[in-house]
Amino acid sequence: MKKVLIALAVLLLLALGAAGYAYKHYADMVTSFEETPFGSDQPRLANIPKGTDLGTVGKILAREKIISDADTWKLFLKWRELNPKIKAGEYEFVGTLKPQQVIDKMVKGEVKMHHFTVAEGLRCDEIMPVLAESDLKLDVEILNNLCTDAAFAKKVGIKGTRLEGYLYPDTYSFPKGVN
Repeated sequence: MKKVLIALAVLLLLALGAAGYAYKHYADMVTSFEETPFGSDQPRLANIPKGTDLGTVGKILAREKIISDADTWKLFLKWRELNPKIKAGEYEFVGTLKPQQVIDKMVKGEVKMHHFTVAEGLRCDEIMPVLAESDLKLDVEILNNLCTDAAFAKKVGIKGTRLEGYLYPDTYSFPKGVN
């Protein structure tokens, strides 16, 4: 009986030692992930579709080299008991960032804005190619059709039947995917 108790005590100590080692290993891994900036000076884009789970967000961020590793990302979120409410959209990351900075940007919804400028005196058919050539990469034919679409004009609150005269000279900014 004494030998059985000693064997059980040794097994318990081994199990506790293994658990302690695993705890320390994962704690060190999360701390290293959390404190080590990752990224580059080159802009990196990540498109996060609506309804994407956090594990898939990590895979997207790792694929785009915004974070170092998707599995450690999941461990980091679980370990720190984080369940961030990340907003969908296209994000641009520049420079080296810590994971919490990446999370904060996506929780705030700081999506990449695309800009185009409408010069004074341009007609609708002259403005649409400017918009199509912007980094939004829109189809000029579709845009030209919208200019003369009475139903679209009504939908966006224009009293007339076309957009002519309602596109004012200015610099406009939109996130990708705005309808």
